Amino acid sequence: MRVVYILIFITSIINASITSYFDEQRAKDAYAKKSYKVASKNYQELAKSGEQKAIYNYANTLYKDSSYSAAIKQYKRVTQDNLKPKALYNMGNAYAYSGKLKEAIKAYEESLKLKESKATKHNLEEVKKALKKREQKEKQKRNQDKKENKKQNKRKEEKKENKKKKQDTNQSSQDKDKKNSNKDSKKDNNKKQNPKDSNSKERKKDEPKDNNSTKKDKKENRDNNGSRVQKQQQQKDQNLTKKDNSQNRKKSEEKEQEKKQKAQKEQKSNKIDDKKRENSSKKGKQKEVKQQQANSMQNGTLKKVPISDMEERKWLKKLNSKGINSLMLELPKKGETKNETTTPW
Repeated sequence: MRVVYILIFITSIINASITSYFDEQRAKDAYAKKSYKVASKNYQELAKSGEQKAIYNYANTLYKDSSYSAAIKQYKRVTQDNLKPKALYNMGNAYAYSGKLKEAIKAYEESLKLKESKATKHNLEEVKKALKKREQKEKQKRNQDKKENKKQNKRKEEKKENKKKKQDTNQSSQDKDKKNSNKDSKKDNNKKQNPKDSNSKERKKDEPKDNNSTKKDKKENRDNNGSRVQKQQQQKDQNLTKKDNSQNRKKSEEKEQEKKQKAQKEQKSNKIDDKKRENSSKKGKQKEVKQQQANSMQNGTLKKVPISDMEERKWLKKLNSKGINSLMLELPKKGETKNETTTPW
């Protein structure tokens, strides 16, 4: 019986080793093909036995699959001396990728204590630089936030001060209104009181001090009324002066316009007169020429009358417009016979 139990135990061990071997081979193939999820499942089954190498490989597959928090948990389970420096190095990388730079620095430093490596030193320096930059940016942000908070506080204080000033001004205006109302009420009371009452005479005899105070109040009221009247009169004078100035300006503008219109009319009339004179002079000249021609025809002889170039052009235009072909010939003198050949003049 003992032999049978031993054989069963040995066969179970052999079968477990065979299955673990095949699982490990599958995990390696999947890892090589970069199918990290499949590899992580296979390594997870192997890591259940508690084998350090299987745990380390399982953590690496999680790291490659970018599940950094799960990988860090598995790297922490690694305690074997030859695997722990690598696990700490990879754990530092996982912390760096997840943004936990201080934890990454600690992991790199622990790995360097166990085993020196250029890669860990390089990563440690880079992470320290990144941490400094982050801290500088955070400081700048803090300073900016402080400045903005100060500005906001200043604005709030200015608003509060403005509110207080408005309240003070309103209060002062209300106080002034109350004083004025009290003065007006006193004036009304003084008007209502009859100065011929006997009671007022008795009061004057009994209380001379109060009468003095009322006299002073009356004087003040008179002075105030006088000043008001003066101000009103000044305003009226100013308004009158403004109206007079505006009226004077309007009158002056109207006069200038009338002068311009008159000048324009005179220019037009002068132009018309000049044209009339020119026309009359032209007509007179034409009449003279016609009379001279008529006289010459009556005498039987047509004297040569000098014609200007302008008049010649006018006559030619008129003849052409009527459709008459013009040919000006020289008339024969006394005692000369007519030439049959016509020569243009």
